[in-house]
Amino acid sequence: MIRFSIIWISALLITGCQHDDRDCYQNLEPKRNDDLVTIKQGIWGDIWYWEGDFMPMCPSGTIYPVERTIYVFEVANRLDVERDGYGPFYSKIHTKLIDSVLSEPGGFFQIELDTGSYSLFVKEVGVYYANTSNSIGISGVQVQKDQVSDFLFNITHSSTW
Repeated sequence: MIRFSIIWISALLITGCQHDDRDCYQNLEPKRNDDLVTIKQGIWGDIWYWEGDFMPMCPSGTIYPVERTIYVFEVANRLDVERDGYGPFYSKIHTKLIDSVLSEPGGFFQIELDTGSYSLFVKEVGVYYANTSNSIGISGVQVQKDQVSDFLFNITHSSTW
C-alpha cells in the first residue's frame, strides 16, 4: 500500500508540473509589427531585448522592443569579421556597409534594398552585435525581387539561459 501511494504521488507531481516551455516564452514575447510594413522590396523586422533569467520551467526574464540603429552590410561570414572578445560582439566588419536605419521605439524597422544577401548588425556597448548565423551568413537575410524579408533581431547578451 505504501509503495502504491509513493508511485501515485510521484506520478501526480510529475504530471501536475508538466508544461510546455514554448508557452512560457510566447507569453513573454511582444507583438510582431507586420502590420506596419509599407515597402515592396527589402527587409522589415522587430528588435527585441532579452533581459533576465530564461532558464527552463517558465522563465522570469523580460522581452521588450527597443530602438536601435540597424546596420546592413553585404553578407559577412566568420572570415569577414573581427571579434571583440568572446561572443557575438564584433569590432570590425570587413564587408561593405550598404545602409542603416533606426528602428522605432516599438522595435519596428524596415529598409528598402536591392536583391541580394545581407548581414544585419546593431551596436551594443560601442561594438557591432549579431548573435545568429545561418546558411547565408552572420545574421544573414536574402532579399528577392519584389519581396520583403522578415527578420526578428533578438539582443540576448543580458540574459541567462
